Amino acid sequence: MLKSKKTAFKTLHCSVALTFGGEQRQLAKILSYIDRKHFQPIVCCIRRFGYVEPTIQKLASKFICLQVGSRYNLLGEVQRLRRVIKEQNIDLIVTGIFGSGFSPLLAALITRVPAVAFLTTTYDLGARSAAASGSAILYWKSRVCYIVHAVLARLVRVQYIAYSETIKESAIKNLHLPPERISIIPLGQDPNEFDARLLPRDTTTRLKDELGLHGAYPVLLNVARLSAVKGQKDLLKVMPQILDRFPRAKLLIAGDGPSQFKQELESLRDRLSLQGHTQLLGHRNDIAALLHISDMFVLSSYYEGLPGSVIEAMAASKPVVAFDIPSIREIVKDGNTGILVPERNIDLFAESIVQLAEYPDTARKMGERARHIVQSKFDIRQNMKELEALFKRVLIRPSGQGENQT
Repeated sequence: MLKSKKTAFKTLHCSVALTFGGEQRQLAKILSYIDRKHFQPIVCCIRRFGYVEPTIQKLASKFICLQVGSRYNLLGEVQRLRRVIKEQNIDLIVTGIFGSGFSPLLAALITRVPAVAFLTTTYDLGARSAAASGSAILYWKSRVCYIVHAVLARLVRVQYIAYSETIKESAIKNLHLPPERISIIPLGQDPNEFDARLLPRDTTTRLKDELGLHGAYPVLLNVARLSAVKGQKDLLKVMPQILDRFPRAKLLIAGDGPSQFKQELESLRDRLSLQGHTQLLGHRNDIAALLHISDMFVLSSYYEGLPGSVIEAMAASKPVVAFDIPSIREIVKDGNTGILVPERNIDLFAESIVQLAEYPDTARKMGERARHIVQSKFDIRQNMKELEALFKRVLIRPSGQGENQT
């Protein structure tokens, strides 16, 4: 039984302002769908959020920002979190393990409040180091973080949630987390949000006018933060081959990133003479509409956790062309809902896009099957029921007792 004196458990969602807001969007999703009869979500950020902050403030029962200045003031973070936990009478701490760092788990250890920590990506140091051009600093910084989290997993009453089997396996192998402490619960999408029939009637026409897409085919969409690990340079490199077959092809890249990397993409675009065929859109709030004016979704990431952008594309009935990496393989079925390309094979990536563009009926059927997969496995409403059930089990479980759920 749950605690009889409470109608709702107070859950403290701890986070920091990440540059690109991916984890913040997941947090907003949880706040949107969590059952307020049983949970009163209080959000505590250690530093300011970015553009997602107004949405999170609106959705949270209470929003608290500690405004810790330095990223290395771990003691200050823990002390302030401990104060919030006590003052707000928190029953459960919910956090990510990176970005928000160690402080939420250390605060959980000190206050003896149970915690749930999300595992949102893979943790292969080799892949991360390679994507960052072999950065030794990143490698050793990550190595230290991994060791600390392996220790905290055995000291804190914490249950981990992995978004996919790939993430769970990576956390066991690389973070050395106890397998029995990791549950798998994907956080997908509400398929209705990406149903073209529910969009305002003139939305797509206005958007095509804005982006100059009338007569363009195929329109390719990539939604991801601008980063070397997301492989957007590879997308630019495939465009000349696509244009040889489809001279009116367009590539749309939606996402923010460091100005230096954006300049590198713009420089490469100009060298390849793609100015009229590629648009860097920056941060967008109209992803559903962008998907519905696109013909297919393209993802060139070198590693991922459970990419929400792919699930969004599938919910919008779009076929996906992506590099064949384990996490993508869990959601995109090669030849059925999209095409998976051997990693970094740019020529085959271009051929796959051309193939789908040449056979639009095949692409349409792939998209329809993709939407069915989202409806059956990645519907956020069902995912949240599983998450809430786990929250309740953590709240009532005797300290030290493990759980094994896959």
